[in-house]
Amino acid sequence: MTFLKGNTYGSIGKRGKGKYTIKAKLKQDIQVIVDELLSSIKIHELSRYERLQYTKVLLPYIAPKMREYDVKNDLIDVPVIEGKNKK
Repeated sequence: MTFLKGNTYGSIGKRGKGKYTIKAKLKQDIQVIVDELLSSIKIHELSRYERLQYTKVLLPYIAPKMREYDVKNDLIDVPVIEGKNKK
């Protein structure tokens, strides 16, 4: 099937902006609130369990994600050349 010039395929179901897009101003306001909340937390006053939970929640946002790599161990045979050692 070839594409015809002037066709109307997809004119009804075009993708557009999502229904629930957040405006830039709202994102900035949320960022300000989150920054204030995080700066108001006194970590030294938290219990050990609360500190662990705090770290557990925030760690995925600051640590790089682990990736799986395929490592191949293709060894190449190299001939050994024996020479005279000078002492």
